[in-house]
This record gives sequence, C-alpha cells and structure tokens, in this order.
Amino acid sequence: MKKLIPIMILFASVQFGVGQSNLDVRADKIMEALFNDHKIVGLSGAYSLEGEIKWTSSEGHAHKEEKLPFTSKTLVRVASITKSMTAVAIMQLVDSHDLDIDKTIDLFLPEYEGHPYAKITVRHLLAHMSGIGAYQSGKEAETTNEYADLKSAAKVFDSRELLFKPGEKYAYTTYGYVILGRVIEAVSGIKYEAYMQEYIFEKAGMKNSGFEKFENNYVGKSELYNKGKRKSKKAKPNNLSNRLPGGGCYSTVEDIMHFSHALIEGKLISEERLQDMARVQYRRTDGNPYGLGFFIYQDTEGEGVLLGHSGTQTGSSCQLFIVPKNKTVVVILANTSNVWDHVVQAAGNLLGISQEHIEELEK
Repeated sequence: MKKLIPIMILFASVQFGVGQSNLDVRADKIMEALFNDHKIVGLSGAYSLEGEIKWTSSEGHAHKEEKLPFTSKTLVRVASITKSMTAVAIMQLVDSHDLDIDKTIDLFLPEYEGHPYAKITVRHLLAHMSGIGAYQSGKEAETTNEYADLKSAAKVFDSRELLFKPGEKYAYTTYGYVILGRVIEAVSGIKYEAYMQEYIFEKAGMKNSGFEKFENNYVGKSELYNKGKRKSKKAKPNNLSNRLPGGGCYSTVEDIMHFSHALIEGKLISEERLQDMARVQYRRTDGNPYGLGFFIYQDTEGEGVLLGHSGTQTGSSCQLFIVPKNKTVVVILANTSNVWDHVVQAAGNLLGISQEHIEELEK
C-alpha cells in the first residue's frame, strides 16, 4: 500500500434525511458498481453498528473458472490488515505489563545488540518510524522462497542500511512488522502464529482465520486474481512466509467484523491501549497519519476518531474502517489486486451510509 485516500472522500456520500429503507439498496448499488466497473472477480462487504451487522453483500466468484460464488465466509488474503492484528497483540503484552513499547528491540532480541537496528523501539516499528525499508523490488515482493521462521525471514533485510535515524521520519514497511512478530515470540515465549491463534483469533471468535502456507489448499479459500488492462485473470501465487506479521493472514468478512467488534468492546485490549493506538504518531503531508498499527483517517476534535487499515497484495484489495465512538465497522475484501483505490472509495461511501443509518436510528 503506497498511496492514501484523502480524508474528505470518506464522507462524500453522506446525505442525511434519506429513509433507512433505502439505505440497503444504496449500499448494494455501491458494491454492484465496484464489482462491475473495475473488473473485480469477487468481493464481499459489510457494516455494523453497536456490534451488530446491519448490512452485508457479496458479488462475483471466489473461483471464477468453477463458478464458485464469493460470500462473506470466503477465505481471502487480508494483506496489511494483518498489521493491525499484530499491533493489537503487541498492546496485549503492554496491558499485561510484559512489554514497554518505548524500549529498544535489542532488549528482547539479543542478536540486535550492537546492530544498527539496536536503537529502534517497539513504538518505532508500530508507527513505521524505524527507518527499515520496504521490498527492494517486485521480485522480492513476489518471491516463492520459503522461510522456516520469522528469524529466517528477517535475514532478508536486517543487513540493509536504515533509511533514516529511528524516530525521525515515516516510511511504510512490512518488514518492520516481521520484527514485531519476533518481539511477540520473545516476550510471550511462544511462536507468533500460535500466539495469534490463542490470543487474537480465539478471543475474537475468528474461526476461519489463519496464516497462509505456500501451496497449501484451503477449503473455501478464494483463488488469486489480478486486474490487467483488459480483464482480470488468475495471478501467480507468491509465498507470504517472508511477511506473516505484516501481511500473511487470510480471513473472511465475518471474521474481520468479529475482530473489530472484539477490539471495540474491550475483549482484546483495554480502552486505554486502544486510545494509544488511535493517537497520531506521525502527521504526514502526503497522506493520512499513522497511529500504532492503524491509519488515522479522522481525528477532528468533537467528531471522534476514524481508524482502520487498507491492504493490497497479489490476489487481494481490502479496506477496514472502525469508529470506536459509535461502534461502527466497515469492511470490504476483494480477491483481485490492482483495484485497491476503488475498494477504499467504496468503503468510504459505505461508511457514509452507516452514519446515515445511525441518524435514522436516533430519530
């Protein structure tokens, strides 16, 4: 994910006073237009208010060639939304007093003692302020290499020079989240995937989420598609073992809703930690600011915080929005890459409709 949608787009569709009976129809049309206009093979979306799903819709196919429909239960890559889950896991360790995010990583990972990365703090990693770079090439991002563990994955980048002194600037990087996964392992004493299964997925009721293994077949999982100039077609699979904590999770629309509800309701972390995550760490001039594991799309005083995360990788374009103040969640997951900007726009329009729904309920 390299470009960001301006905040003003998110509420462009709000038109208060329209009857609630018409809201579902309008939401359906947003999804239909997204599907029909942008060569997306399959997608699903939903929004919820006060922890209750009020609307959901799906379009297209999970497997176009076999005409298998895409539904809210279809397994699909969620790309960088994984970062928010990893960040919540870190904040759980803060809640349990096992971790201070302002401590440097060499205190948890001894191999970084005396290393150029030694002065990077956990906060720097959460906020993309570590100076660690991103993928060096498309070939590196689309690798089919298998990495046995996160330490092996980190060797891909941990000999590279930092882009800047930790804490000075912002540079979005999935690799920084690989190190966060290693911090989770060091502090908790269990493997990253096992931690996420027990303390995130199970606690949130996410029964259909996990970490993708290259060449494994999963019942109910979507094929990977990529939008080309004329049409969308199957994409070549890539191996996500080099980025599990930053983009290696598969999930469903229903499970992402469960995660978001559990987060808002305090089932995963305390309200204080959620407030920390929603606090801007670096305010940029070229896009939305970033908190701790979440983009902050709106933080205007009196209007509440709008946070969330986008994601795009081979076979995936997705967007999550969360409004903790009124417990609103919006999510769209698609199985087609190169359509991320259109997915974000549609999710923003759905967010506008969800806010109209709240207005109608309050009348």
